[in-house]
Amino acid sequence: MTTRLKSKSTGLTSSIEFRSTIDQIATLQLRANLLIARRDKKIQAIREEADGEIGATQAERDRLLLLAESYASAHRDELLPTDRKSVETPLAIFGFRIGNPTLKTLNSRWTWERVKERCQELKLTQFLVQKETLDKDRIKTDLTTDAALANIGCRIEQAESFFIEPKDDGAKEVA
Repeated sequence: MTTRLKSKSTGLTSSIEFRSTIDQIATLQLRANLLIARRDKKIQAIREEADGEIGATQAERDRLLLLAESYASAHRDELLPTDRKSVETPLAIFGFRIGNPTLKTLNSRWTWERVKERCQELKLTQFLVQKETLDKDRIKTDLTTDAALANIGCRIEQAESFFIEPKDDGAKEVA
């Protein structure tokens, strides 16, 4: 009994067809790049047109917000009943919110470095965090043999992948 090996057909039967397919891929990629550039140019024009009006609207909103916040702070008892944190108008809800707790230094004489040193002096190590991470770039540079890498449980892997890169000088012909 004879065993025959069948090669899988890729659909391309010659190097001429392969090179033609590569050129078609490059042409399509250049066309896609051109279309993307046209789209992005139109989007940028719309953004620039709208940005002025949006900026002016937001600036006016921020100006009025400062006025309203100042008035609300000065007249809090009048605007908000003691049992309420917010009040509704026909178009909005306004009030005061309590933010999340934030840790700050006691005053300008205290820095975070000084706080850390004080915690170390008082043996409050539960408040100190030590982060250790691997310097992978240095491992790749310094440990150049497979044995040295294996000794620490590592290996170098480098994959090869097929690519097609169109030449930009042909972009004018595609358009």
